[in-house]
Amino acid sequence: AAAGEVRVGQMGCQGMKKVTITSPVVPFAFALEAYNNARGYGGVADAFLATEIGSEFELRKTDMIRYNKRTASTDGRNTAIVVHEVLREVSMSDGEWMYQLDAAATGNPHRVWDAAFEAAAIGDWAVAAERVAALTDENASEAERARLQAAVEAKAFGLTL
Repeated sequence: AAAGEVRVGQMGCQGMKKVTITSPVVPFAFALEAYNNARGYGGVADAFLATEIGSEFELRKTDMIRYNKRTASTDGRNTAIVVHEVLREVSMSDGEWMYQLDAAATGNPHRVWDAAFEAAAIGDWAVAAERVAALTDENASEAERARLQAAVEAKAFGLTL
């Protein structure tokens, strides 16, 4: 799922109206769907949406995507958007939701993975290699560890769509 500004409008004539949506978010959402299917995840969210749902769902950073229509700035730079895998909904009881939010913030089960991801994201390859070596089955699948290891060895992280 992706979040952002869109323009919505009706087109057509009486009896035959259609709704259209235009925005860079629309093709990016399509690209995220293709990415999600290729990786076999249950769902993915861009960084903007992850900020909104982060307290309600367990998320894990999975990749950085550069999408020219969405991430190109006016000065020509193309920044990357962090993509998160949506793992599961976090259940909270009514009486203890505040304590559970605190626990979720401090007890991130993906902190080892996230540390390796963040080192690779900024291009700190030596630290990324150490952190990737520290990953276990509890932190990430064998395929995910191999994918991050390959990116660190190639010193190239992220996708351009």
